[in-house]
Amino acid sequence: MKATNHPKIIIDVDKDFKQQLIDICQLKNMSMKDYILESLEENMRSDTETLGEKLEILKKLRQD
Repeated sequence: MKATNHPKIIIDVDKDFKQQLIDICQLKNMSMKDYILESLEENMRSDTETLGEKLEILKKLRQD
């Protein structure tokens, strides 16, 4: 099972969370490392878009 290729990534999490992560990785046929990195990348992209929008609002407010 690919989901168990990187067991050291998960430290000090509850058993249910770990099992859910394993299940998700098995369904997606991904390693935990790849799944976590992909999730982080998506969150960073979302944060970047949000910060960009806030920066544009701030620029408009400064122009007024």
